[in-house]
Amino acid sequence: MESKPVAEQVADHLMTWLGKHNAKNAVKMFSMRVLNRPAEELSIEDLPDLINALRPMLRTLIGEESTEVVLEGVKEKVK
Repeated sequence: MESKPVAEQVADHLMTWLGKHNAKNAVKMFSMRVLNRPAEELSIEDLPDLINALRPMLRTLIGEESTEVVLEGVKEKVK
């Protein structure tokens, strides 16, 4: 069974806290801003940089404690 692209997996995990539209847009925006390429081209090796880029925004929106729980979940579940 083929897994979903990395960007889609991350957005799926963030959806619970940000909503579908905002989760997808956050992944797209930070992929371009930090990694300088489209979200569709993200690989698992890009995950640490993407997580670090998402952290400040998530802290503002959902708080520090929730952010760390969410990002740990991303680290564990995205393959």
